[in-house]
Amino acid sequence: MCATYAAKGDRFEENTIKTLAIDEQVIKVASFTLTNAQIKTLSSVPLTLVAAPGEGYAVEFISAMLWLDYSGGALSAVTGNIRIGTMNQGSFANTFISAVADRVVYSHCGAENDAATYFVNTALTLKLASDPTGAGSTSTMKVKVSYRILNLNI
Repeated sequence: MCATYAAKGDRFEENTIKTLAIDEQVIKVASFTLTNAQIKTLSSVPLTLVAAPGEGYAVEFISAMLWLDYSGGALSAVTGNIRIGTMNQGSFANTFISAVADRVVYSHCGAENDAATYFVNTALTLKLASDPTGAGSTSTMKVKVSYRILNLNI
C-alpha cells in the first residue's frame, strides 16, 4: 500500500496531505513557430517571447531551444549572433540560420555571461543582428523559451 507524506514542522507524517501554494515564480515555457518571412525580418521586427510583466517585475531567462526546420533553399548567414534579451541573456552563433539541414541549438542563462542583467518591466525578445536573405528558402523556425517572472516587490 502506498502512503502519502506531508511536512509537519521538521518531520514528515504518514497519510497526511498538505496543499502548497504555487506562486508566479514557477518556471514557464513559451513556444513559437516562425514563418520564413518572419525569420527574414527578425532584425527589424524582433519576436516578443515574453511580454513586459509590469512594474516591479522582471523576466528571468532560463533557457531557449531553436529548431531550424529546413525545407529547401538556404538563408544567408547574418552578421553578429542571434540574441535573446536586451543584455544578450541567450546567444546563438550566426551560422545556425544558414544551415542546409534541420538544426537544433540550445542556450541557457550564463552560457555566454557569468551573470545576467535583467531590466524591470522589460519584454524578452528574440532578435537577429541583421536580416538574412534567401529568395528560395522556405525553412521555418520553432522556438521554445523557459523563463520565470520575478516579483521584485519583496
